[in-house]
Amino acid sequence: MWPLFFLACLLALVVIYLPGALALRALGLRIEDAIACAPLYGIAFLAINAMVLPYLGIPASLLALVGPMLVFGAAAYAMASARRRRTAGDKASATPDGDCIQVCGHGVPAWSVLVVYGIVGVALCCLTFVRNLGDPQAFVQEFDNCFHLAAIRTYLSTGNFSSSSSFYYVPGGAMPLVSQAGFYPSAWHDLCALVAQTLSAPVTLAVNAVNATLVGVVFPVSAFFLLRKAFPGGDSVVVAGLSVAPCFACFPWDFLTFGPLYPNLLTNTLVPLGVGAFVVFAWPGGKRGVRLRMLVVFILACVAQGLSQPNGIFTMAALLAAYVVWAAMRAARLAREAGRRAPAPLAAGVIAFFAVGLIWAGCYKLPMLRAVVTFDYWQSSMGVRDGALAALSLGMNGHPAQWALAVLVILGAVLAVIDRSRDHWWLAVSWAFILICFVIDVSTEGLIKRLTCGFWYADPHRIAANLSLAAVPLAAFGLSWLGEKASCLLRRAEDSVVPLAVGAAALLVVSFPAYLPTGSTEGSTAFANLGVSVVGQSDLIHHPLTAEEFEFSREALAAIPEGSLVINESEDGSVYLYPLLDANIYYRAISFFDGSKNETAESLLIRHHLYEYASRQDVRDAVASIGARYVLVLDQGPDEGAGRRRLLSYDPEQWDGIEGITDGTPGFKVILARDDMRLYEIEG
Repeated sequence: MWPLFFLACLLALVVIYLPGALALRALGLRIEDAIACAPLYGIAFLAINAMVLPYLGIPASLLALVGPMLVFGAAAYAMASARRRRTAGDKASATPDGDCIQVCGHGVPAWSVLVVYGIVGVALCCLTFVRNLGDPQAFVQEFDNCFHLAAIRTYLSTGNFSSSSSFYYVPGGAMPLVSQAGFYPSAWHDLCALVAQTLSAPVTLAVNAVNATLVGVVFPVSAFFLLRKAFPGGDSVVVAGLSVAPCFACFPWDFLTFGPLYPNLLTNTLVPLGVGAFVVFAWPGGKRGVRLRMLVVFILACVAQGLSQPNGIFTMAALLAAYVVWAAMRAARLAREAGRRAPAPLAAGVIAFFAVGLIWAGCYKLPMLRAVVTFDYWQSSMGVRDGALAALSLGMNGHPAQWALAVLVILGAVLAVIDRSRDHWWLAVSWAFILICFVIDVSTEGLIKRLTCGFWYADPHRIAANLSLAAVPLAAFGLSWLGEKASCLLRRAEDSVVPLAVGAAALLVVSFPAYLPTGSTEGSTAFANLGVSVVGQSDLIHHPLTAEEFEFSREALAAIPEGSLVINESEDGSVYLYPLLDANIYYRAISFFDGSKNETAESLLIRHHLYEYASRQDVRDAVASIGARYVLVLDQGPDEGAGRRRLLSYDPEQWDGIEGITDGTPGFKVILARDDMRLYEIEG
């Protein structure tokens, strides 16, 4: 399966980068910028195409989804190249071929540094994530994955990849819900489903391949773009970013093991692209053509994030709020120096500050966001001091502190504030703001928490990811300064390899012990802990659906007519049988709470009274109405001392109708039995 996994990664890369690189190159971006920003075009139009195809009656496929945007990108590139050649007198294309970056005193093409960013990211991803999977089909048995995997399976079953069709059930099939959810931004699901469909790959393998691509390539390359735009002329900072960009445990790595927050993983990997584009667009005194091109890129970023996970747009807003204030002050100062009427820089900054605050408060009041900003699952878990220490040390949400990396971030923040150019203090302010948001989130309750953190469900994991994104430029800035000072102390010339050596040493320190043999540490460092987490969550031993239960389920499904509806208890792990085996199970979601207005009367009867099938006509009618003939039980009997595991949302009182079935229960015939696992046929 590993060759198929790496082929899936390659396919994901082609879909994400090729169409967008052509289209953005046609727009006039330099080659390194076109490549870096290509995912914005690829993701945005993949999701848009997926929503359009059902209206045209065309099933989703690689040709239908990727073909149009690839043809458009290639045609636009060909026409733009021809036009520029004509304009230049039939000479080589006038499209910029790319900048150079100074590395050890030598100018190298900027795109080559971009490639190295990808190489470092891929290496760290392979060491931390891929090799610890054990099996490319491994998957996380956690709350959010029940929906993610089921939605992908539904896409594959229906050929409809639209964000309006992200459901647990194929339309027209029996389900315990009165209605399914509406629109759900599903660009990540689209990408996974496309990979699985094109290569006939298992759903979970496609998920791992897409995630590895996002973590190993898309995010590091996006960070490269942000550093290039946030530090124009700061080549040493860009080079230093190689050693720190992919090294924050709270992003991107945490989203692979917690939740898991896969759509948020996608949207956050695109955030640096949107931020970098806006920095250039709003840079006072920038060239009009460049600013317009970056405006197009920023709009693409908003569309791509809106169709992946919209809170990425608010992450960009949090990172850019201080920049808007800085840009207003800078623009006012430049206008005054040019003799034009303008408010005082401080006044312009104050106006911008209140404008940003009003927009933020207005978004908070939007009815469409009410359910998000008032989500109250995440309660305060620590005091202000402990929360601040966790944020400063990068040891948030159970991850070990990353002190070496934290020192670089704090150093970078100090340097940004005292920098004589005054061009970078906004980076420190953005980081400080999000750090305060994290402290508020984990230590308080009430309006302030909802106002500052509500756009991310007040989830400390998502706020910590935002803090990591804000810290990347500062860490690169701090490491760059250390490299330069090391050269001075060693009395080496500016073009020496000392800064590069300092960066390499920093990479080894902050990623320790990812590059050591598997299992050689106990998880006492951030990357050791990440490796242990991936190993622990990837097996089929210590989770609701064990290897034995999976094999039993496979045998059970083979023993009954294909497509037969099977009643199950989703919390025992059988919820994953639909995405893994395309099993026609009745309960494909979890948390069926009593009293839910969205649950059918038939489902309520089945969950609480199925064991009374032989004696109650209403139960028999309910079973007949859904067309079920079989019952699958993976954890029969009392749990005491059995070491059984169920999903976090498990409540035994919600499944008493199924758990009450035994081999002697009237109306149920044993077809297959092994240990505490049973497949029953419903008689009559």
